Amino acid sequence: MRLVFENQLDFPNMLESREMTAIQQYVLVVDSSYEDFQDIRSLLSGLPCPVFVAGSTEQAVAQTQQGQPYLVILAGDRDNWSQPLVHRLRQMTQRTNVTIVALTDTADPLWGESEDNPDIDGFLVKPVSGDVLNLLVESALAKQAQSVSQAR
Repeated sequence: MRLVFENQLDFPNMLESREMTAIQQYVLVVDSSYEDFQDIRSLLSGLPCPVFVAGSTEQAVAQTQQGQPYLVILAGDRDNWSQPLVHRLRQMTQRTNVTIVALTDTADPLWGESEDNPDIDGFLVKPVSGDVLNLLVESALAKQAQSVSQAR
């Protein structure tokens, strides 16, 4: 697994984001504070695919324009995954049927209110286990493969 950060000043030992342009299947994590990412970093390192961590909405959108992920994890402050951002990501990835989930706390009262977040496929509730993350990745890959085969 390769971790790719947009901001090399914060994470100097990681690969540069330019390497992502050639990669088509990857997981996109949107987390401006990188705090939630730190919580799931070890779990993500076990994935058989590259992971791109965007520190801002602009970076997430730019990366999605370069190559569409099969899974987007919206982490950090809820402002990171506002309805306009989620809707924009959904529109940009509609062709490939990307899975979009929000990482949230068990105590967060809004994680169960899916009608308030119609473009989010689900919520990944902390603490997250490796098994749950692997099943999510497998499901996202299968969902995308099914949409690609139906489009042909």
